[in-house]
Amino acid sequence: MVNEIIGFNQHQHACEKFNLDRSRCLHWRLGLFWVRIKWPRGELGSLPADAQQDLLIEFMASQLETMQEEMESMMSNTVNIKRAQQDIERLINDVEKLKDKLREANGNGSH
Repeated sequence: MVNEIIGFNQHQHACEKFNLDRSRCLHWRLGLFWVRIKWPRGELGSLPADAQQDLLIEFMASQLETMQEEMESMMSNTVNIKRAQQDIERLINDVEKLKDKLREANGNGSH
């Protein structure tokens, strides 16, 4: 009698396991079916690799914006430097003219 109970329990356990596996299989197939339909539509989100690529793209876009701002500030610095160089050249020319006038004044006063 004990052997019959143990055998029946084993058989019942095997049947339950089979039904559970069958249920899992059906569930998996149904899930796969919905994945095939919903994935291309974007209804199931994205892969982790896609999310990582999106983060990298956002990071690179922010770096590009920073570089563009730096380039723009460098361009305005270039304009400012050119203007300063022109002002310095004018100052040098004015100083040379003043030196010439002082030499003429000192030369004319000594003769």
